[in-house]
Formats: sequence, structure tokens, C-alpha cells
Amino acid sequence: MATASEKSNVLTKFKQKTKGAWKKKSDAEPKARGSTLPAGIVMGVAQVSSYRMGEYDDGIPFVNITGIIKEPAEYAGQRVPLKYAIKETESKSVEQVVEELVSDLQLLGAKTAGTTDDDIPKLLDGLVKDKPDFFFNTRAWTRNGASACKAYVQSGRPDPSDPEEEEAPAADEEPTEETEEVAEEEQAPAEGG
Repeated sequence: MATASEKSNVLTKFKQKTKGAWKKKSDAEPKARGSTLPAGIVMGVAQVSSYRMGEYDDGIPFVNITGIIKEPAEYAGQRVPLKYAIKETESKSVEQVVEELVSDLQLLGAKTAGTTDDDIPKLLDGLVKDKPDFFFNTRAWTRNGASACKAYVQSGRPDPSDPEEEEAPAADEEPTEETEEVAEEEQAPAEGG
């Protein structure tokens, strides 16, 4: 258990970092978090928020990009995880996973032509800085008793000046089922990255 002195030091640092945020937020209505993304969203709109590169506990490298839903309104504020575990599965080779990552980066607005693996953090930093909006679809699947819902980046870009955009581009063709993504999503990423 922390001593009174340790608690006081932490509290002082907390106050310095939060700059009064506790007082502003302490009376706010609570918001449920950690909800599961529903299947069946077609041409939803999200905005790139953050990314993480690292490796799972078993040493498999990964790139995770997070978007925040804007539309449909009932899911606004929820996260849209885009996950790329760089490993071979029953349904995909490593090259196919990399192809999906490169394609999605391009759909999000990154210019990947002429880049190398070393440029991935720079590309991701640029997306987080620019915070582009993107279309996405979700699809649920079950395989070997495990089920999940996965988000897929779609072609086209929402017009940020027209939040009530009536005509969105047609959805890309439906993706194939992944076999091992549930297991890799359940693995906790190692610290760092």
C-alpha cells in the first residue's frame, strides 16, 4: 500500500497533468465504454484517431489503427479498430496481410508509393496528424466456435463539409472470413511500441 507521502506526490503530478480536467468532468453524465462494434454497419463514417505498433506476447508484430465513429449517430464515439497481425494464418499469407495494411493506409489517405517498411511509422504519424474521415463496413463471423465483428475500410472519403452526405460510394465487395483473428485480438499486446 502506498504511503501518504507517495499518494501526495502522485496527486500533485495528477493535478499538474490534468490542469483542472477533474473539476470539469466530475459532474458529467457517465458514458459506457468498451462496447462491442455491431455487425451490419454499411458505409459508416469514422475519423482516424491513433495507432499502435508493437508485438504480441508471442512475438508477432502488429499494427493497430483506431478510428472514432461519427456515423451512424447511435454509435458515435465508439472505437473502430483496424488490426493487422503480421503472421500467416489458415486463410492469409503474411504478404496478403501486408497488402491489406498498405491498401487500407492508401484508402485512409496515406501515400505509400515508393515507401519502405521503415516509413510505416511516418505514414501512421501523418494519418494521426491529419485525422482523415473514412468510410467503413462491419461484418460478424463465427469460426470454430469463436465469433467476432471486424471493421473494413471502404473506398471513397466522406466530405467533411457535408455531414449529411446523401450519396456515399458503393461498398467494396464483401470480405472473406478470417480464421485466426479472434485469437490474435484476444492476445494482450506486449508493452512498448
